[in-house]
Amino acid sequence: MNLILLTLLASSTLNKCPIVNTQTNFNLTEYIRKRWYIQQQQVTSYLPLEENYCVTAKYNISDRKILGYKGVVLNVYNYANLRKVNGEQANKHNQVLCARVPNEKNPSKLLVAPCFLPNAFAGDYWVIAAGPASDNYEWAIVSGGQPTVEYEDGCTTKTTGSNGAGFWYFSRVPIASERVIKKLNKVARAKGYTLSQLHNVTQANCTYL
Repeated sequence: MNLILLTLLASSTLNKCPIVNTQTNFNLTEYIRKRWYIQQQQVTSYLPLEENYCVTAKYNISDRKILGYKGVVLNVYNYANLRKVNGEQANKHNQVLCARVPNEKNPSKLLVAPCFLPNAFAGDYWVIAAGPASDNYEWAIVSGGQPTVEYEDGCTTKTTGSNGAGFWYFSRVPIASERVIKKLNKVARAKGYTLSQLHNVTQANCTYL
């Protein structure tokens, strides 16, 4: 048995993180219907704690062309404030990213990257749960792909780098109810995620652009 195969087997044995399935019967049209307000999120290289203020995400169908890709493209606009509510805008240049749906049969597994990059360099954006119904998404849980990092109480994605990183709780309203947050926690835990790396996002008294 060669060294590469032994390394792969050892890696798969050590990584005890469960395989995560994304939302079934996913309604992309409903998902992008209006703005999402992020309630909690993990730190990543592009999401430091100082940007956990007034964080939102907006999506809409785009006519942009991606090199080597002919499927659906979404404009992705992320908004956040630096260090305080209504502080300096984190996305200073109003950069718009591009989401792609590489497999039309599974639209809950998207890829996201700057629009000039082909899919090979894009990062996973998986909607692992959304509810309460496919024609009415009031909350969602998003993962930056398959969890690979193990903690005592579960697994999650990386908290460093860009691709393979990130974990988010979304709500259609700026401040989700305690009942909704408990629901999201229950769903995340059932899928094997640790909640230990999530940080609250301050949404009270925000003025959104």
